[in-house]
Amino acid sequence: MPDSSFAYDAVPYPSAVFAQTHPDRLATIGRLLGMSPAGVPEARVLEIGCGDGSNLLGMACELPRAQFVGIDLSGQAIDRGQRSISGLGVTNLALYHSGVGDIPADLGRFDFILAHGLYSWVPAEV
Repeated sequence: MPDSSFAYDAVPYPSAVFAQTHPDRLATIGRLLGMSPAGVPEARVLEIGCGDGSNLLGMACELPRAQFVGIDLSGQAIDRGQRSISGLGVTNLALYHSGVGDIPADLGRFDFILAHGLYSWVPAEV
């Protein structure tokens, strides 16, 4: 787990919903490009740099048979998100305090991986 004293937690950044990352939209684009994407209702979705999970939360509520996982370097954002998930009783969304280079292998495979804005913030080696 990343160092919780990391400056990344010093200034909370706003979370938002990004409609263009919804697996249904991604699957449609994939089909149009000749791909055979996974079925959306039971997809496994990973968001790298999920903040407090706001982008995944609505998807998790809409697609109860799908599984959603978010990771973020900000422990404070993950804590906020976990409180929201718990308060709403959402069971198909899990958030982890992790850096992109430390994603646990036991999280398994994913049908869709979201990483909007990530490349603006990670070091070149990532």
